[in-house]
Amino acid sequence: MHPNPNTAVLQQDILTLDQACPGHYRVDGIHSIHDLRMRLAAMGLRKGEPVQVLVRNRTGAVVQAGETRLALGNELLKAIRVTPG
Repeated sequence: MHPNPNTAVLQQDILTLDQACPGHYRVDGIHSIHDLRMRLAAMGLRKGEPVQVLVRNRTGAVVQAGETRLALGNELLKAIRVTPG
C-alpha cells in the first residue's frame, strides 16, 4: 500500500548542535541541568531563538546567539537540540 500524499505529515529534522554544520538553526530545546539551562538562556541560547553555527571542529563549535558568540565543547553541544533554518 502506498502512502497517501494528501495525509503525509511534514516533519522537521531535529538534530543536536554537535551534528550541525555551519549555518542557521533555531533552538528546539536544551537537555541539561537547570543551572546550565539558565546560564545558557542568559547568554541568548533559549528555546525558539535563532542560533548560528559559525565554526565547527572535532572538539566543539563557535556559535552566535543574538549578539553573543560562544565557544562550546561537544558534550554541551550534544544537549542542545535545533532545527534547520
